[in-house]
Amino acid sequence: MVIYRDRVALEELERLLAWRSGSVEINELRARVSGARVCIDGCWGIASVQGEASGSRLEELARIAEKVARSQSSCPGLSDAKLFTGSARVGAEVISLDRALDAVQSLCSEAREQGVEDCEVTVLHRVVRRRIERDDGAAEDSRSWIEVEVGLRRGRSYGAWSACSICWGESSAERVVEEAFRAALRVLASSERAAPLHPFDAGRATIVLDPVAAAALAHEVSHLLAPPLGNGLLGAKIGSEDLTLIDDPSMMGLPSSRLFDDEGVECRRRTLIEGGAVVDLHSTRETAQSVGTSPGSAHGLFTKPVPFHSTLVLQPGDWRFREIIEETRRGYLVTGVAMATLESGYVRIVPLASYRIERGELARPMRIRSVRIPIKALRTIDAIGRELRARHSYEKSWLVMELAPAIRLQGYVE
Repeated sequence: MVIYRDRVALEELERLLAWRSGSVEINELRARVSGARVCIDGCWGIASVQGEASGSRLEELARIAEKVARSQSSCPGLSDAKLFTGSARVGAEVISLDRALDAVQSLCSEAREQGVEDCEVTVLHRVVRRRIERDDGAAEDSRSWIEVEVGLRRGRSYGAWSACSICWGESSAERVVEEAFRAALRVLASSERAAPLHPFDAGRATIVLDPVAAAALAHEVSHLLAPPLGNGLLGAKIGSEDLTLIDDPSMMGLPSSRLFDDEGVECRRRTLIEGGAVVDLHSTRETAQSVGTSPGSAHGLFTKPVPFHSTLVLQPGDWRFREIIEETRRGYLVTGVAMATLESGYVRIVPLASYRIERGELARPMRIRSVRIPIKALRTIDAIGRELRARHSYEKSWLVMELAPAIRLQGYVE
C-alpha cells in the first residue's frame, strides 16, 4: 500500500482594470484556500476550507481526508515519483496599473478618431501563490502575469483579441495592451471587408492556420494525449513526419511555467508526438501506474488531479510565413480563434478573421463560420513555419499555454 499525505494552500490576488467606452472600473480580489490531502494507492481524499487553516483545524481536515481516502474499496495504484522541494518566483508581484490605464485611454481615443463606437479593454493582473507541504519538505511557487482583452465595434463590425504575458512591471501591461489593441484593429478591419463564403466554396479545402489558430489546434489534440483517451494511441502514427509536439513546463518566461505539478512531482520536458507518432502521454501518479508512463502532468489542488499540459510547443519548421502563402495555389488563411472545440473525430475552429488565398496571394477577407480539421488530417501537414507565437486559455480553472508556428494542412470550411 502506497500512502501520500500533504497540506496545500492556494492564494490568489486579482487586480482588474476595465475601460468600457469611457467608464472605468478598478477592482481587487484576494482569496485563499487551505486544505489537506491523502492519497492511498491512487484513491484521493481531499478536504479544504476558505482562508488560512492551521493547528487543530488543519489536523481535522487531514482526518477527514484520510477517512474519505480509506473509504474507497478499489484503487488503481500510485506510481513512484520524484517530489520537488524548494521555491520559485516568476514575474513582479507588486505593480501599478496606472501606466496601463494611460495606455488604454490613449488607444481608445485613437480608436474613436477612426470611427470606433465602442472600445472595451480589460487588464487583469493575477498573482497566484501555491504551496504543497509534506513531512519531508515543501514545494512553493509564485507567478505573476497580465491578461488583456480588447473589443472594438464600428457599425455592425466587431474586432476582438486577447493576450497574456508575464508581468515584470508597469511596462509589461502597457506593452500587452498595445499589442492586443493593434490585433483587434486588424480583426475589425478584416470584418468590415469580409465577403460571405459562397455555398459552392464550402467543403474540403487547403487551410493555412496562423500561429494562434495552430496553437488552438494543438490544445485540442492535447486532450487526446491523456488517459484514458490516449491509452490506445501510444505508438500510433497520427500526424505527418514533420509533426512534433512537446509539453515543456520549464519554459520560465511564460505564465504557464512551473517546476512542480499539483501532486508536488517535479515537472519535466515531455515529448508527446515525435515524427507524427504518439510516444508519451500526460500523466498523474495514478495514470502513470496504470499506463506505464512517468508522472508530472497533474492539475488540481482541491480536486482529484487530472493530467494535461502546461506549456505545449508545436515544434517549428523551416518555412517562412510568406513562403507558405506563396506556395498555396488556392485555400484559406485562418487568423485568431474565437472558439475551438474537440468533437467526434475532428477539431472545430471558429476564426476571428479569415482570408481567401488565390495563386499564392491573400485575395480578400472571407466570412467563414468555422473550419473543421479531422484528426486524420494531421497527416496532411506539409508546411510548418519558423516563428512561434503563444496562446493562452483556461482548462477548467488552470491557465495553460500553447506555442505554435503557422501550419498548412487539409480541412473543411463552412
